[in-house]
Amino acid sequence: MTREEFDKLVSRLEERYKGRPIALQLRVALWLVGGYALFFVWFLLLLLLALVAYSGALAFDNAAAVVLSVIGAVLLTLGGLQAWDLLFIKLEPMKGYELSREEAAELNEFLDDLRRSIGSAKFQRIVITYDFNAAVENLPRFGLLGFHRKHLILGLPLLHCLSREEVQAVLAHEFAHLSAKHGHFSAWIYRLRMTWSRLFERIAESLQRNPGRFRRKLFGKFVEWYWPRFNALAFVLSRSNEYQADSVAAEVVGAEHVQSALWRVDCYANLIHEKFWNETWKMANADSQPPNDIMDRLERFIGQPPEKDDADRWTNQAYNMVTENIDTHPCLTDRVNAVGGSVERLLQQGFPFASVPSAATTMLRSTLPEIQRGVSERWQEDIEQNWKQHHNRASSLQSRLTDIEQHVPSETTSTAMLWEQAAVKAQLDGVEEAVPMLNQLLEQNPYHSGAALMLGQHLLQKGDSQGEGLLMEILERDEDECVPAAFDSLAMYYQLSGDTERLQEIKKRHDRFEEAMEASHQERSIVLASDTFLPHELPADELYDLRAQLEAIDNLSQAWLVRKKLDHFPHKKLFVLCVRSKTNLFGSSKMAADLAMSQRLVGKLDLPGRVLVITPQAGFKPLAKKIMTQASARVVDR
Repeated sequence: MTREEFDKLVSRLEERYKGRPIALQLRVALWLVGGYALFFVWFLLLLLLALVAYSGALAFDNAAAVVLSVIGAVLLTLGGLQAWDLLFIKLEPMKGYELSREEAAELNEFLDDLRRSIGSAKFQRIVITYDFNAAVENLPRFGLLGFHRKHLILGLPLLHCLSREEVQAVLAHEFAHLSAKHGHFSAWIYRLRMTWSRLFERIAESLQRNPGRFRRKLFGKFVEWYWPRFNALAFVLSRSNEYQADSVAAEVVGAEHVQSALWRVDCYANLIHEKFWNETWKMANADSQPPNDIMDRLERFIGQPPEKDDADRWTNQAYNMVTENIDTHPCLTDRVNAVGGSVERLLQQGFPFASVPSAATTMLRSTLPEIQRGVSERWQEDIEQNWKQHHNRASSLQSRLTDIEQHVPSETTSTAMLWEQAAVKAQLDGVEEAVPMLNQLLEQNPYHSGAALMLGQHLLQKGDSQGEGLLMEILERDEDECVPAAFDSLAMYYQLSGDTERLQEIKKRHDRFEEAMEASHQERSIVLASDTFLPHELPADELYDLRAQLEAIDNLSQAWLVRKKLDHFPHKKLFVLCVRSKTNLFGSSKMAADLAMSQRLVGKLDLPGRVLVITPQAGFKPLAKKIMTQASARVVDR
């Protein structure tokens, strides 16, 4: 299902069930029952077939009994493996600093009081992480059957940023998803959708990794048909639940705290991502070990006001962002309006600086230093390997950059050298430092897609609309490998700027591109004698080099080269080269010699496109015969 089809389905469902929550819940329930029923019927069918096979085996005393027993065993094994896939797919819990009941007594008491006031379920674990987030994690013990373990995830950076009341608002929202105030069925659907989403994602990954496995293929068609449709229904219900959860939080804590929490979280998420983490990773250029006090550094960073231009950009993005069907959470404007607030008023207040005192200070108190050390150690452990790899790569890149700058004067730098210099500089010091080189490169070669993508994404991140033009030029070329990244960046830019019309246009165009790419992949994956072939049209110098390479093979007697006619992205050429060794008196060559010769050529030919090397025997005989009859195809004849 394409993005456009999913968006249209969600829109139809929202319109159809607007003001009819019970009808929506019943529709979701029917799809759930249908999904469970299909799985149950399939396993029952396998079991019945296995029983039939074993019953037949009992009726025979000869080889037929052995065959039927084997069939029965295979069917039972197949059903067992598929049941294992569904019931015991392992979903890893969030890692972090696990908080015991004895630690942070005030925080635990606060959480218990809030949970009881909302009627939320108990948590098996409370985990403090280094992410700027708070969430309730539901992990099923038995796959699609559920029986969830519930974990509360608290991001320490979030606690450093928000006030006690704002954290209470955030957690009240999360707790509401598990509470009776949501309605037991709605809360169950919310948990189940999150579980099924992760499980179907794992099944899809497994299908991609092992496309040839029969038991995987059996799930493929069902997953492709069922999941998008159920997900659209559950998506509409879950988005409704997000508004309900905000309403519960406003009722428990107060609408003003819900609004201020939403505003502060939206603004600080960008600040921490763009500034703190990017600058932290630059330290790996010089330091071989990550810092051991990352949470202390982050706490100090949060306490410093951002620069005005950045602050204005982030507040405007939060204000303008529109709701999309990528996430069930509505945008800031829709959520604030739903609890009776005004985003215009929040925008007038400007960037919401971190709360003083913070929730981390007031709720963790004397245990805060120990928790900060524990979370910092967790971060160190998680990123240590990537940090060392980054450091080693930075050393190599710095040496290469020095070599380029010392040996090649800037005014004579070639396009290729400029691109390497810009790419290395961007990796080491950030794209901002590479902007002059990227501009110089694009002056020399306006069609350099790599430079246009890097500079365009950088400009759009800064809110500069000139980046839009650079990325649109990549899309106009339509077949470049940079196109998917350009689509994603433009879609995010339009969503953040509130341009819904252009956002929908770019999503439709992205869908068409992906469909064309899939068709192109299919078109290039097979070559048949029934295909249409065109002259190779190689320039004289390239043809000369090819002939020289082929004639260097001692036993090569003849070679023919054609180009398959392609309907999708025809500039991505697909050549077919047919080679034959010396022939006998009857005009035929030895298959073994031809095959060995073709294998020598695979991956060795430097042509402007993909090359399929074939011989005029076995399965390729009809294809080779067609190619060999084209007068312009012969490139070697000796």
